[in-house]
Amino acid sequence: MMDNTAFHTLSYGLYIVASKAEDGAAGCVVNTFQQVTSTPLQVSVALNKENATTGTVRAAGRFTWIWARTSCSWARWRKRSASVPRRP
Repeated sequence: MMDNTAFHTLSYGLYIVASKAEDGAAGCVVNTFQQVTSTPLQVSVALNKENATTGTVRAAGRFTWIWARTSCSWARWRKRSASVPRRP
């Protein structure tokens, strides 16, 4: 279950996007992450199609994200995750 209050603090900056699938875990730093709609809750994130994280996100169908600040607790990281819509 995703903590929707995380979107109240969404701001411009750098984000860490990560995912875990059967073949492993991957993550990367992104600067293009934004909320697109509130109902249904959707975000847009830009990942390089040749990046290992992109393949892992596609395989898992979900990802987690966190704003890359100077400090952040693991508890906040675990609260934020989103499902990725499957492509037809």
